[in-house]
Amino acid sequence: MEYSMNKISIVIAGPAYREFDIYYSIKLLRTHFPESEIILSSNDHLLLTHANRLGVFDKIVTVENSGELPSLKFESVSDRGQPIVCNNINKQIKTSLHGILEASHDLVLKIRTDQILMQNHIISLWNLIKDIPNDNKKTKGRIITSSIFSINPRFSERMPYHISDMLQFGFKEDLIRYYSAPEYPFDYSVWYETHIYASHSNRNENIFRSRYAVEQWLTMNYIFGVNTPFPIKYHNDISHKIIKDFEYIFPDFFIIAHPKDISLRASKFNSAMNYVNNQCYSTYDSLMFLKEKYKLSEHILSNYKAM
Repeated sequence: MEYSMNKISIVIAGPAYREFDIYYSIKLLRTHFPESEIILSSNDHLLLTHANRLGVFDKIVTVENSGELPSLKFESVSDRGQPIVCNNINKQIKTSLHGILEASHDLVLKIRTDQILMQNHIISLWNLIKDIPNDNKKTKGRIITSSIFSINPRFSERMPYHISDMLQFGFKEDLIRYYSAPEYPFDYSVWYETHIYASHSNRNENIFRSRYAVEQWLTMNYIFGVNTPFPIKYHNDISHKIIKDFEYIFPDFFIIAHPKDISLRASKFNSAMNYVNNQCYSTYDSLMFLKEKYKLSEHILSNYKAM
């Protein structure tokens, strides 16, 4: 079945973003995804008031603010050019899940308030990958996500299962599963205040306060389930076998897409794009893993280039 740009639900989740008014996001999304349902899900009461006044959303979901945890990394260190902020994983889970649950369509795009798709190229990628064989029987399909901080653990931050949590496009039931991860425990959020780093840790890895990154927690709960032990015991638990297993498994659950390939504007992270281009997985990487695993034609790579 070919999917069009029309019958999808778009969930925009998060607080107000200062660079541009959310009105312009909606106007652009209506242009490129006509007839789509657009939902705002937020705990930011100023944004919710503004959104109600604008009258451009099909649904507005008000979510209780569940509060933040201590920062993922110790405060003295900036995060790839970004200021250190508190760990908002539990706010993110709740806000995203409540919005997705309100979606009327089977196909859902969940995006942050500080990002926007400038074209509908994500539909072309979806139609390319939707019929590729899949050994994964736990989900209905694959989720398209972004290269932004989908980290390749062979480089400076050796964190397997660190797949971007910024954007998801896929079946509603799969996105519900992804955001049904358990609440992140407080003792995990301050893990390295009382635990010793692994002896192989480098400078980038031994500034973590948290046992896992947000992306790892969401990814591993999605792939392995709540009651299954994770394949890694801490954020930079690494070996050749762990990387090999990770790269064999993840393309059956996720297609990581470079922002350029899906026309994703994420200006907040412009300063990190050199890192993304050199140390994160791309669309080409994801498709190459699938090509090799399922003996697919070179055709699936024809529109995508290695970074």
